[in-house]
Amino acid sequence: PHQEAISLSIVELLKSCPDNVATRKELLVATRHVLSAADFRRGFYVHLDALLDEDVLVGTGRACFDSLRPLAYSFLAELVHHMRLELSLSQIR
Repeated sequence: PHQEAISLSIVELLKSCPDNVATRKELLVATRHVLSAADFRRGFYVHLDALLDEDVLVGTGRACFDSLRPLAYSFLAELVHHMRLELSLSQIR
């Protein structure tokens, strides 16, 4: 019953998180654990556009970009895999 609130909170944390590699890495790892529960996946579907923004997902710092990019895109690929039938044309591009 709380999947929307949890997914919204995680996306807001990614948006407001400082460009600290350790903090963002912990958040991405925890988010992958949340994503592994089928009940919580659907909550992220409405936030896909925000998660497709690299600045939100990885951050804007060079250190974050270099070290977190593979983990972030792995998470994004997993999310897109689960919702591939619901993607819009603009999201696919």
